Amino acid sequence: MVIFAKTSRQKHRPPQTQKPEMDPGLRRGDVVVFYWDQSMPLETMFIPHRTHLTKTLQRYKPLHRPPFPLYARCQIIIPNPMTLTIIAPILFIVLWAVQSWLIEYSSWSKKGLTHLMGEERRRWIATMADRDLRMIDTGIIAGLQSGTAFFASTSLLAIGGAFSLIASPDPFLELAAAIPYTTPSSTLLFEAKAIGLMFIFAFAFLKFGWSYRLFNYTSILVGSVPMKDHDYDQKDYDAQVRKATQMSIQAGREFARGQRAFFIAIAYLGWFLSDGVFILSTLAMYAMLSYRQFFSPASKALR
Repeated sequence: MVIFAKTSRQKHRPPQTQKPEMDPGLRRGDVVVFYWDQSMPLETMFIPHRTHLTKTLQRYKPLHRPPFPLYARCQIIIPNPMTLTIIAPILFIVLWAVQSWLIEYSSWSKKGLTHLMGEERRRWIATMADRDLRMIDTGIIAGLQSGTAFFASTSLLAIGGAFSLIASPDPFLELAAAIPYTTPSSTLLFEAKAIGLMFIFAFAFLKFGWSYRLFNYTSILVGSVPMKDHDYDQKDYDAQVRKATQMSIQAGREFARGQRAFFIAIAYLGWFLSDGVFILSTLAMYAMLSYRQFFSPASKALR
């Protein structure tokens, strides 16, 4: 007895080759080395964007054998951008703290421009106390107050500008994506960067606002210093001069802190382009601030 089997007319479908998988750890900006096996390097490749990585994986499709995906045979030799996204702001904050300590509290601070100008303020108050007419001194204080008020109002405008970045990030994200050699970021990361910028300008506003108030106190203390041609108590005279001097020095120190925040905010803007630009702008800005404090012609003129 012969049994005829009914053959299927379905077309023969070759077994589907498993597509190369995409490692979520590989990101735009990575530099990776692909290997034929564990020892033989095949190609070193820079990943400018994820599409480039996808095309490369498709090109190496014949080399792909399950269960070993192609990306298991590649090694990242330069960290991915997310690592730099963490390193860059930490470096920024650490250098800010180191810069402040170097200018105000280290043994080098006495050679800095801020400390030297503090000594000049001390001489100014001592000279003012010996003058009968102090209209010059009140004019100086008024000029310092107006400059501080200008920077305080500018800080408020800058805070509003940073808030507008949070309110409508899409136009700025499109602009950043159109700039060559920039790292596109998510909306959440962009808003986090804008909030950080807002905090910097808020810090500057607090410093300028407090400096403005201290200059007001300085003008009151200058007016309370007795004149020498009248009967005065030497102890009270020295105490009033000391108070006016310390208040003026502290007001100038707060103003310098606010200005320093303005300068480093310019370096912070590099983060909106890419993490690498942020690191480079941070190092360049702190190098410039250190030069101005300790090696500039202005600091040398006061020594």
